[in-house]
Amino acid sequence: MRRPLLFILAHLTLIAAVGSVTVGCNLSDSDVEEEFNQVDPTPDAESSGDADVGVNHMNADTNGADLDVGDRDSDDPDAAEPDTGDPDSGDPDAGEPDTDDPDSGAPDTGEPDADAPDAGDPDCEPGELDNEPGDATPFMWSDVVVDGEGEESVATNWVGKAAWSDRTDVRDTVASQIADGVIPYLFFFHWGDGPGTTMGQFPNASQDEIDDWIDFAEHIADGIGDGQAYVVLEPEWDSNPEGANSSKFKDPLMEIIDYFRQEAPNAVLVNGPGLWKEDSVYEDFADAASQMDLQGFLHHVVSDDPFCTYREAGAYAGTHYEGGAPFSHHVQIADNVETQAERIQNLFDADEVILTDMAVTRCDWGADGQEEILENLVDALPDLYDTHGLRGVAIRDGGPAPEFRYMGHENEGQFGYSGHPAESHVNQAPQTMNDHLSALSDEGEDSGIDECITGPIYEPNVWMSEEVNNWWIEVYPDDGADDVESVEVLLPGQGILELEQQDWGSFAASPDEETPPGTQIHLVARDGPMSAGSDPFGFQQQDPQFSPGWPADFHLSENINECWIEVDVDDAISVEVSIDGEGFVELPEQDWGHFADSICTDEGTDVLLRAQRNDGAISYSTVYPWLEDNG
Repeated sequence: MRRPLLFILAHLTLIAAVGSVTVGCNLSDSDVEEEFNQVDPTPDAESSGDADVGVNHMNADTNGADLDVGDRDSDDPDAAEPDTGDPDSGDPDAGEPDTDDPDSGAPDTGEPDADAPDAGDPDCEPGELDNEPGDATPFMWSDVVVDGEGEESVATNWVGKAAWSDRTDVRDTVASQIADGVIPYLFFFHWGDGPGTTMGQFPNASQDEIDDWIDFAEHIADGIGDGQAYVVLEPEWDSNPEGANSSKFKDPLMEIIDYFRQEAPNAVLVNGPGLWKEDSVYEDFADAASQMDLQGFLHHVVSDDPFCTYREAGAYAGTHYEGGAPFSHHVQIADNVETQAERIQNLFDADEVILTDMAVTRCDWGADGQEEILENLVDALPDLYDTHGLRGVAIRDGGPAPEFRYMGHENEGQFGYSGHPAESHVNQAPQTMNDHLSALSDEGEDSGIDECITGPIYEPNVWMSEEVNNWWIEVYPDDGADDVESVEVLLPGQGILELEQQDWGSFAASPDEETPPGTQIHLVARDGPMSAGSDPFGFQQQDPQFSPGWPADFHLSENINECWIEVDVDDAISVEVSIDGEGFVELPEQDWGHFADSICTDEGTDVLLRAQRNDGAISYSTVYPWLEDNG
C-alpha cells in the first residue's frame, strides 16, 4: 500500500536533536568502474544542471576517521532536458470543439448555469473528513525531522556494494543509531560505481551478485527492525533504465521490498531517480515505484563555468562536465524544485515527495551567491510543503574526494556551506518548518485544501482473499458488511474486470491474462450511487486501502469523440480518467466549467472517470465502453 509520508513518525515523542551522524565509504581508484561500453557517460551540453547530475556522496566523519565517498562515474548519458510535453501522441487539438465563437456551429458545451454550486465554496460546513489538530505531516531537513512540536536527529548513511560495503557493520550501526533515538536516512547505493558490476552494466549481473544485493538489503532491514528509518532504494537507477525496467532488476527489487515490509515495517521506502530521461522510462518503472512509500528526486546546483566543470582526477581527468547552469537560473531555486516536484508527482501519481539529495556549490558565484540560493529555498519551504507536497530535503555539506567529482573539481569541492554565510539559513530551516507545521496543526490542516465536507461519504472495507493466484482475483467485504454491492478491478493492459459476487460472500473472477504477484491493481467498490476506490497496490502481496468516496453525478458531454473526453461533475474540484485500466490522468477544468482534454481513445475501450470533492473524497463513474451508448 502507499502509506502517507512519515506516518510512522507521527506518533513519535520528539526529542531535542542529539547530533547528526553521516556514514559513507572509502573507495580507491581501482574501485571506479568505467562504463563506456555500457552507457555513454557524457551528458548533452544542453542539460540544465538541475535534474541531470549524478550522485555525489558526502564525506563523512565516523569514529574520527574520514571516509571518502564515491560518485557514480557514468552520469546520465542522455542528460539533455527531457521532453515533458503533451503526453498525447496525436494532435493535441484533435477533436477539440470550438468553444470560442458562439456562431461557429460548435456543439453546445453544456456550460452550467451561473448559480451552479461552487465546489470550493468556503461557506460549506466542516464535516467528518476534516483533519484534527496535530495532523500536519512531519518534515525532514538534512539532519533533523520536525513535526510542529520539536525535532529528532537524522543520520545519513551511504551503504551498499558501491558505498559502505560491510553489511554486518551497517546492520549493527543502524541498530545502534535507532537505539540512541536517531532516525537513519539510508542511501542503499549497491549498483553505483562498483566494485564489480555497476548499474550501467546491470544486464550482465550474475545471479550471485543479485543474491548478494538481496542479502545486503536484508541486513539493512534487520538493523532497522521495528525502528523508524528512510531507505532510498538504489538511487539513480535511471542511469540504466533498460536494466532497471527489466524483470531481472524488478523481481529481486520486489523481493527486497517485501522483506522490508515484513522485518522493517516502519521504514519509509523511497524511490530516488535522477529524473534525466523521458517520461516513458519512469512510466515503465511505475509498478515498482508504487510499492514504495515516497517518490524522490535529486537537485544539484552547479555552475557551467569551465573553471568549475573541469575534472582534475579520476576516470574523467582532463575533461569537463557538460551540465550546469548560470547563477540567473539557479537563483530561481524554488521554481526549479517546484518543476521537478510536479514532474515526479505526475509520473508516479504521488501527493508527497522528497528531495533525496541536494547540494549547492559556491563556485562561480561565491559564498554570497550560495547564500542567496539557499535563502530563497528556505523561504519557499512552507509554500512548497503546502502546494507541492515537499516533505523533506537531504542537503549535503561538502563534496567527495577529487577522483569522484564528476560534476567538476571545483563545483563539487565547494559544496560545503559550514563556515559560510549560507550556514545561518540552513540552520534556520528546521525552525521555519517547525513553526509552519505548528500553525497547520493548530488549524487542523495539512493539505492546503479547504477541508469542508459537502455531502455523505462512503468508506468500504474490502480485503484480498487468501485464495488468490495468477488466474483468480477474489476479495471479501468485512464480515457482516452490507455496504458493497459490486467490485471492479483495474488491470493495466487488460482493462477493467467486474468481479462477480459468489455464493460464499466474496467478489471474484478470472482475468483474461495471467496476473503475477506485484502487479499494480486498483479496486473500485460500489453501493448504489456511492463509490470509492483503493490506492494502487501489489496483487497477491498487499491488501487494498480505500480512500473515502461520495455519490458524484457524472454527465458526459455530447461533444465527446475518439479524441476528446469531456464531462461535467457537480461539486468536483478535479477529475481524472483511466483508459483501459491504466493509471489515471488529469482532465483540466475548462473555461466553461467542464473537465476535458484531447485524449485519443478507440471505440469500445473501457473508460473510467473519478472526481475529487473539496474534502478529499473521491467518486468513480460507471465504466464506459467508449462511444458505445454513451455519446
